[in-house]
Amino acid sequence: MSQTVNVSIPFTTYTISRCMCPKCPVEIGSKCAKDQLSKITQNVCGAKPLDREEVPAVYCATGMAACTDLEAAKDCVCVSCEIYATYKLSGRSPSSHYCKDGMAR
Repeated sequence: MSQTVNVSIPFTTYTISRCMCPKCPVEIGSKCAKDQLSKITQNVCGAKPLDREEVPAVYCATGMAACTDLEAAKDCVCVSCEIYATYKLSGRSPSSHYCKDGMAR
């Protein structure tokens, strides 16, 4: 029996800063995601660590988005993302739309 292995993509400021999700057509019109990004920007110098559920990015590492106003019918940009290439997500499942389909496995 074959077993699916999750890809280990670190949830760090490095991966967050390279993530294309905030520029993705699926997320770009989301008020929820914009509000989350605004909170992150305000807390950049804060001591509180970032919560995965509050970061509208790196869904390939964290799983489905907490925001419910994403437009999943729009084209996804995951395949053109540096993280997608670095962690060899081509051929993995799901292949895109991690924000609605969950983290890479």
